This record gives sequence, C-alpha cells and structure tokens, in this order.
Amino acid sequence: MGLTGLTAVAAPAHAVPAGATTAYVANASDNTVSAVDTATNTVTATIPVGFGPQGVAAAPDGAHVYLPNVSSNTASVIDTATDSVVATTPVGSSPTAVAVTPNSAHVYVANLGSNTASVIDTATAAGATTTAVGRNPIGVAIGTTVAPVPPPVVTGVSPNTGPPAGGTTVTITGTALSDATAVTFGAGHNATAVTCSPTSCTAVAPAGTVGTVDVRVTTPAGTSAVSAADHFTYAAADVSVPLVAGPAPGLLGGKINYTLTVTNHGPSALTSAAVTAALPTPMTATSSDCGVSAGHINCTVGTLASGAAATRHFTVPVGLLSLNLPYSVTATRTASAPVDLNSANNSATRTCTVITSLIISCS
Repeated sequence: MGLTGLTAVAAPAHAVPAGATTAYVANASDNTVSAVDTATNTVTATIPVGFGPQGVAAAPDGAHVYLPNVSSNTASVIDTATDSVVATTPVGSSPTAVAVTPNSAHVYVANLGSNTASVIDTATAAGATTTAVGRNPIGVAIGTTVAPVPPPVVTGVSPNTGPPAGGTTVTITGTALSDATAVTFGAGHNATAVTCSPTSCTAVAPAGTVGTVDVRVTTPAGTSAVSAADHFTYAAADVSVPLVAGPAPGLLGGKINYTLTVTNHGPSALTSAAVTAALPTPMTATSSDCGVSAGHINCTVGTLASGAAATRHFTVPVGLLSLNLPYSVTATRTASAPVDLNSANNSATRTCTVITSLIISCS
C-alpha cells in the first residue's frame, strides 16, 4: 500500500499541519513518527517518540504536531520546523486520541485506561489538567462555534440630497455592508451601480419624489434598520423672480430703480440661486447688492426657507437714454440649488419709456 493510502486507516495515523508540505505518520510498533514530504511521498525524517504512538494531530497554526503515546502515558510535541520532539507531557493512562483547539492554544487527549481527558496548555506543555469522562474514551474532537454574520448597519449617506430625477452618486458608510444584494432609496426604489466593501457602498440614486427617504442596505444577513443616519432627501425648490421698475424723475438726475424679489415657493429649502438682468444698450447700472458687468446685473442669494424671499436692487440713470423710446430689462434665474422644476416663473421683464428726465413711465 502506498503512502497516500495511510489516510484511510486508523493506524498508523498521520497529520498534515495547515499550509505545510509534510505529513506525520505515527508508527505504533516502532515508537517513531515518520515525516513524509507530500510532494515526493518520501520520508524526510524519523522522529523517536514515546512507546506506542497511536494518533497524530497538527495544530491549526502549523507550528507543532501532537501525539499520544499509549504505553508511556505521555503526549509528545513535535516542532514542525525542526522535526524534533520539543516536549513530552504526562497525561492519563493509555492515551489513544488527540485534538487541537482552533486557536492552537490547547490540546485535548482521550485517556482510554483512566476514563479521563487531559488538557495541555500549548504555551507551556509542561503539565496537563485532567477531567473525568465516561468509560473507555477512545476519541476526541474539537467543536467550533460559527459566529452569526451581523446584519448591515448604515451610519451615513453622502451627499444626502439630490434631484427627484435621480442620478446622484452617493457613498453609504456603515458596517457589515459586504455582499449587498440591494440598496434601496425608500420602499421599492432600487439604486443602481452598487459596489460595496465591509464599511462602505457606492450607489447611484434612483428617481424619487420630493421628500426624505431611508437608504437601506440588504445583505444575506438582513436589511439595515431605519435610522436618522440613513436619510436622503429628494429636493426641489420653485424659485420665482418678479421684477419691479420704479421711475424716479429728476430735472438733472432722472433714474429708474429696479427691485428684484427672489422667492422660494418650496417645497424644499433653497440653498442658493443666481439671477441675471440683461440691460439693453446703452443702459448702465449701479447696485449696492448685485454685481455689475457690461450690459448685465448679476445677483445671488443664499439659503431661503420655503416661503421666504430676498430682494436685490439696481439703478439705471436716464441721462444717456434716447427720448421717447421703450427700454426693456429682463431678469432671469440662471442657477439654483436644489433643482427648480417650474420654469414658468423663472424670468420677468419690465419696460420703461423715457419721455424726458421728468416724465418716465414703466409697465
């Protein structure tokens, strides 16, 4: 029978350390252990041990091999790096079987003759504790407990706002996010392009309705619980830009005062908005709260709650304007955040006619 056939019989017994290339075969009648190169199936070392070695167990870390010597009432410890016995530990009577814990910290030996099990601390290997068991114990095995995989937890979403049309790429942070089978933005709305690691996912938000939803991650272990940390807001703000023109006649300094009112009709808060007023030639203007450039007034506003408004002002002198001609100024919202879904109220025009510097009419 070849060396590979030894794996199917009880004696001689053998063990292969995890990740190693050497098998260890206990030779009961020779009081030795043979080290066998598994690549060539040749014996590379013959190691003397106690009397009647009956079983072999390799530590999961691969550093040592343990075997009971049935006639010596001992257990031998073999260093796999040197293929030599580094310790011989007294155990119970007629030890016949051995097993090593998954963390390689302890060795359990079944003692047939004394109805006991010996436990060896591998850090010292100097002595063993003994526990009484049933009659004639002839085998021992180490059971392992598999910890349940925890469900995913979402601790953050960034950015946490986007347009109702979807398309926002977000990063979801948390724990136990690997192997995600779905990322949802509210009930039934699945994200696309989902890629996850244990602590984060990237995903593209689907389309949704204006409002705040929970971003939840589903894995084989379950779906993340709802929390304030998983909120994503589909935001839209309806911005209107009415423009009022007020004539200010004067014998030498006639002018037209314009007031622009930026109003947020909601439903979401406005983060920012920009409005540009185009001036017809040869109009020029001055402003205390807007930027002035050739032929344009550029106004900005910051945060506005739903229902709030902000005003901006600019003034046009009439001295250079030709008389009896109408002049139209148009103000247009050019940018806003969040998205403005209503374009019907995004611009306004006012026309003024200068008869003389003392007679100015606006509509």
